[in-house]
Amino acid sequence: MKIFTFFLFTLFLSVSAFSQKQLQFMNQRFEFNAVRNGQPVRMETKDYGLNINYDTGEFFAKINLTESRLYADEEVEYRIPGDEYLEIKGFLPVLEIFENNSQNQVLKVELNVQHVGTIVPVVFTLHLNRLKNASGKFTMFNLSGMANLNDFGVVDLKGYEPEINIVLDFQSVFTGG
Repeated sequence: MKIFTFFLFTLFLSVSAFSQKQLQFMNQRFEFNAVRNGQPVRMETKDYGLNINYDTGEFFAKINLTESRLYADEEVEYRIPGDEYLEIKGFLPVLEIFENNSQNQVLKVELNVQHVGTIVPVVFTLHLNRLKNASGKFTMFNLSGMANLNDFGVVDLKGYEPEINIVLDFQSVFTGG
């Protein structure tokens, strides 16, 4: 009887987990836009993890900057452990986003950008576009926000202007319930 009860409980948990609304992400891209010695600089990577909790709106992105740092290894005296990652955390108004049936939306959201232990609040403009193709509906997200390198404790800007633009692009589709 205990085995049968355990089996039913396990089956119930697995069915409810599969029926929950979840977001699946694709075509992720992270980008820095800056100005160095009067010239535009653009660094880009597709190497990052992303999670948005559909129920709470909790947003988390962890970007691997190893190939897209603003400063090359030869430009710094030594690398600080952990400087290869940038994290962006906060909350997105998920229900507002997905219950609004308009094809285009523009929202302002404040997210925390963390690098080497320093957390800086950054106001992002969130552009959403809903598209439909042969495989179904998907939503294109574009988050862009200005950050100041001085807020992260950068002392020697090495020719960079302090203002940088942070951009996250990704697409999402619903899976589950």
